[in-house]
Amino acid sequence: MGPFKFIFLFSTLIFTFTVEAVELPPTIIAAQELKVTMGECQATWAESWAVETYDLGRNVTLWLVPCARWSQNQNTSAYLTVKESSRPEGYITKPLSFISYSPILKLMPGHIVHNPVYNPETQILESQYYPGPQDFCGSYATYQWNGPQQMFMMKILLKQDDCKNANAPWEVLYSLK
Repeated sequence: MGPFKFIFLFSTLIFTFTVEAVELPPTIIAAQELKVTMGECQATWAESWAVETYDLGRNVTLWLVPCARWSQNQNTSAYLTVKESSRPEGYITKPLSFISYSPILKLMPGHIVHNPVYNPETQILESQYYPGPQDFCGSYATYQWNGPQQMFMMKILLKQDDCKNANAPWEVLYSLK
């Protein structure tokens, strides 16, 4: 399978992107288009960033789709597709929700995961958020895949409010026992 090229037109805005060897489902493309119009994603969300996919078992696929890049952060939309033969497209698409922390905005719920790293062996998704390029503050979270519930469950959420001290301790906001 080769690269795919998509071109979208929004009123007067045109953007193109190429995705190597990954064909995005139309439902995910539509969700990303909506995020662009709402200002949650940049119009150039996939021009040079790779889409990542992971087989989670039980006919479930994790999609990590670039959304925006700023400062030290790559904001990524996360979706699940679940094979479902009764659906016309053959699957159900589910956007995933996450919580991160910012010293300015505090707790930030949303459909974005920051700088994600997924480990297929442990089925843990990590997220790290930094407010600015010279900042040491932000948040770090881990989410464990729960196959029967088809969701990622937060295991830990750490925060750092001191943006100038690299040695400041991180505070635990949440820890799953």
